[in-house]
Amino acid sequence: MISLPTHVSDDHADLFDRARLLLAAQAAPAFRNISIEARQGRVTLRGELSSFYQRQLAVSLVRRIAGVIQVVDELAVAPRGEANVAASA
Repeated sequence: MISLPTHVSDDHADLFDRARLLLAAQAAPAFRNISIEARQGRVTLRGELSSFYQRQLAVSLVRRIAGVIQVVDELAVAPRGEANVAASA
């Protein structure tokens, strides 16, 4: 299990690292391919996931990180059938 710091920090790199580690620790391999940008408490998530559930879960997980003020959701959900093709490429 990955232990994340509980302090609040304005440091972009710290927030970026905590979001990256949290998503990488999840069972969904697609979370490792999410692009993350962190700046002044705002975390932007970009990428393509295979389901709306994965999208909601990623946003919800990042929203709970100490220091996150806003999550900008730029995640897309792949149309059925295309997510498996993209994952195997």
